[in-house]
Amino acid sequence: MAEAERQPLPKTAFNDFKLKIIGPKQDGSERNPTLSVAVIKNQPRIDVYTNIPNAKDNGRISAPMDTYTFVVLLDELQRIIDGPADDFIKVTNRTGRPEDMRVLSTTIVGKDSSGKVYMSVTAQEQAKIKFVFGPTDYHSFARKDGTVPTDAELSIMYAKAFVDAIRQLTYNVKDTYYTEPDFQRQASNRQYDNSGYGNGSKPGQGYKKSDYQKRPTASPDNDGFPM
Repeated sequence: MAEAERQPLPKTAFNDFKLKIIGPKQDGSERNPTLSVAVIKNQPRIDVYTNIPNAKDNGRISAPMDTYTFVVLLDELQRIIDGPADDFIKVTNRTGRPEDMRVLSTTIVGKDSSGKVYMSVTAQEQAKIKFVFGPTDYHSFARKDGTVPTDAELSIMYAKAFVDAIRQLTYNVKDTYYTEPDFQRQASNRQYDNSGYGNGSKPGQGYKKSDYQKRPTASPDNDGFPM
């Protein structure tokens, strides 16, 4: 299908602006950065907009994932929420054909030394922004005895809400807005034999052990992040 004939993406619950996580305003920017989740053509993704003028790719950093990887990320976020301070996990997101993959971005979820929970998506030549979970200025909490939760307690509360809401919305949106794969386009892109998917001359070839062994392994990037 020609580019002009492609249908616009459907609006889903993820288009709700209030589901976005707002980050601290960056130097030289008039708007706060945002982090949002979406499901595009059946696959979950996290998008960060730095809103920094003249930034690479207009300040957009994307972390597309398959469903299982995204669910693992949510599970790991829940583990970090329930665990001790000063912990994090990174997920490296790659793109491209198996023989020519490159790192697109890195997703990070963690709990800092103060006990606050955060998420970040980083990429080369892009600002590294820490999105801390917590309430907006429109809401506050107080217990029966008049005490208020600490910033760390509020961060944990909102991170739990994020996991619960995003998990349910992901499943619902995937089910409601399932997109039939474009097999013709996929077939035209499979001009290689080692994809693990087979090609027109080898239907149903499936994954091969040798292909799996050639996949790169994750390693720390030692970039000093998270903060």
